[in-house]
Amino acid sequence: MRLLNQVRHCLLFVLLLPLIAAAHQSGNSYVRISSTEAGVSVQIDFAVRDLNSLLQIPPEKQKEIRRHELEEMRDRLAALVGESLTLEADGDPLSLTFQAQEVTVHNDGLYVRQTHTSAALPANTAYLLVRYGFFNEEEKVARAFLKLNSGALESTTVLDSRHAVQRLPLREIALAETLWTYAREGAFHIWSGPDHLLFLLCLLLPGLGLAAPRRVVLSVESAASETVGASEHSSLRTVGIFALKVVTAFTLSHSITLAAAALDWIALPDKLIESAIAASTIVSALLNLRGGEGRQSWKLALGFGLIHGIGFANGLRELGLSSSHFIETLVAFNLGVELGQLAVVLVAGLLLWPVLGNERVVRLIQRWGSISILLMACVWLAERLLG
Repeated sequence: MRLLNQVRHCLLFVLLLPLIAAAHQSGNSYVRISSTEAGVSVQIDFAVRDLNSLLQIPPEKQKEIRRHELEEMRDRLAALVGESLTLEADGDPLSLTFQAQEVTVHNDGLYVRQTHTSAALPANTAYLLVRYGFFNEEEKVARAFLKLNSGALESTTVLDSRHAVQRLPLREIALAETLWTYAREGAFHIWSGPDHLLFLLCLLLPGLGLAAPRRVVLSVESAASETVGASEHSSLRTVGIFALKVVTAFTLSHSITLAAAALDWIALPDKLIESAIAASTIVSALLNLRGGEGRQSWKLALGFGLIHGIGFANGLRELGLSSSHFIETLVAFNLGVELGQLAVVLVAGLLLWPVLGNERVVRLIQRWGSISILLMACVWLAERLLG
């Protein structure tokens, strides 16, 4: 009998579990975008039970919203949609205009539907970028189901707090064109992110000392066979090997976490990651000022690069993930990051080439370069911790 009662209680719990979950879970939202020659139409449906939190109504004033009260909330909801749902066509923002509001029903209850429109897109528009900004710490709306119709092309995807930006094609696009877009944006991301570049350059600064002339005692035979040019060539080769080890270690480590974060295997707060990136630059600069020839630089690149990779993944999310060629575009974006950082390293190397043989100038560059990077990283850390 006791066992039978336990079985009954378990069955009752299983039957009531969906009701319990539904009572505490926000409703889904639905976004439908249609692009035609007449213009762009956007329909967005919100569960009526979520309007209190969406409109940020204080808890003491929240109440069950009736159908006849929805009209009074129309303007506030329209303003919220205008602020939190933004569209870009090939990088150009679209201006949405409110058109109508109505009430509709989904399988989980009553929804309010708003329709917004925008002007027609140019015929050669390739991508529509959708930024869905209704997610916050409390995740007021759980998910948004997005459907896009553009002529004969139809795309569907799901937006959530980790994937709030989506890039959707408006026409049939060759894979090569898509990969070029993501590779280019990867390079732009590293160029526009001075914290990543300064971290890498800070690790490379100790290697400049390897090109300075060294005082060695040569035997008569070796002195007769070796030339100054050969010595300089050997020193520059040593610098090149040092730089290659640092850049390779940084590339390998941040590629691992970039992929893991993009695949949602790693999820850390943006503020924590950005602060850790600034802290990694501070540590590297302090080690430079401590002295040495950077024997630990590649190890620092390998360790701290794991943190920077998550930061790159945040940039990829801002760009908008491709749902049709996810892995290919992830690789292309990472390749763009590598080419972007390689270009910066090569330019820095060319600028410093004339002074590599001057030990005094090299020491000044190492010292004041590290001090400058240290001060900038301290400012970034303070801003990110207090911001």
